[in-house]
Amino acid sequence: MTGLLRDALRQAAQEAPPPAATDGLWRRGRARRRWRRAGAAVAGVLAVLALAGAPQLLAGLQPAPQVSLGKPTSGSLGRAYPWLPTHERKPNGPAVAAFTGGGASLFGRGGVVVGRDGSYRLLPAGDDGRPGLLSPDGTLLARPGEIIDLRDGSVIGAGGGEAGRPVAWSPVGRRLLTVVLRLADGQPEDGALAPQYMVYDLDAGTMTLVMAAEIGAPAGAFSPDGQRVAVVYGPAGGQQNLVVLDLPFGRNEILRPLERHQRLAGSAAWTPDGRSVVLVAADGCGWPDCRERPGDLKSWHLQYVDTFSRLNEDSLIQVTDEQARRTGLPGELQGWHDGRPVLDVVGGGGPALVAAEPDGSARVLLAGPDGADDLSVPRLLAEQGAFASYAADPWQMQGWVYVALPVLPAAAAGAGWALWRRWRARRGQG
Repeated sequence: MTGLLRDALRQAAQEAPPPAATDGLWRRGRARRRWRRAGAAVAGVLAVLALAGAPQLLAGLQPAPQVSLGKPTSGSLGRAYPWLPTHERKPNGPAVAAFTGGGASLFGRGGVVVGRDGSYRLLPAGDDGRPGLLSPDGTLLARPGEIIDLRDGSVIGAGGGEAGRPVAWSPVGRRLLTVVLRLADGQPEDGALAPQYMVYDLDAGTMTLVMAAEIGAPAGAFSPDGQRVAVVYGPAGGQQNLVVLDLPFGRNEILRPLERHQRLAGSAAWTPDGRSVVLVAADGCGWPDCRERPGDLKSWHLQYVDTFSRLNEDSLIQVTDEQARRTGLPGELQGWHDGRPVLDVVGGGGPALVAAEPDGSARVLLAGPDGADDLSVPRLLAEQGAFASYAADPWQMQGWVYVALPVLPAAAAGAGWALWRRWRARRGQG
């Protein structure tokens, strides 16, 4: 650069007016930066939601799984969607099934109630993480501290208050065996609460004591005639004991200690003739270790405790083992179909309601959705064994979804525009 040109540029710079740098200009610049950052944040949130929701949606569009436990399936449940209507807003009872997981929530555990009309409704899991215990006709759902009428969503009974935990429905469905925490007789009012098996009568609205004991893993069942109950008591992780009581409560108590690999089969754990109580025996692990580590469970089989076989006061009730050995992770015995015990079993991608055949095979009555657990069905439907194929309607949505549908594309477009402007600005600076 020559000296003459350098002097000319210096003179021009001195004579040029100063730039108009006002406070408004700086505020607009800061506002643009904030909008760009907000756009980037919105885009990031939308991307996370899309990545989290896409697998759920894609899985939900797939047909219901066929659990490979034996003979063909007679019915199936499709996956749920996290935007479906809630049961509180739109009750859909009586129910044909209830489960947790299976697409009910993007994050955490969610519950689902499937109506007999095929509709799906979201219902948060209970305090115990399960969907609840369906009454034999599917009109009621018992959960810790409450009983919900699925036809209108009303709470018709406390079922033992906040500490109540449902265990089993009576065959007629008007009495509920539950565990509550109450003061034992003779304890001061400020004494420690003791667990008690009690029966809640829906018609009378009364609670009747069955047994007060240390109850670490509640389990029980009414006999088919409703005149006896089988319950399990014992400390959590310790020795469990099976007790059969005639009604009225407290007479003809029959006791048998259970080994770690034995447990009561479920809320329908009586043979249809009312003579025997059914246990599930695990091979390779003990309960509840088998649930925590299913890979340790080599096989399982049923055992039948004859409640009329006790010879004298010093002898224990004898147990008869079935010869078949079964696979899958067994859940609850929920009824009897054609003389066969009906259980929910997890095998393959999800749970299934199966009829256990004498040869060890399993006839699938209802296949649950992939990724679901805690499948529960009404006892009367389990005994009939007639299920259809049920699928959630993805276009049935909660109100907030209809609001979000037009907002999310606009927000995505705005975020994309902001990112594009930011990219152009950086490119211009480079």
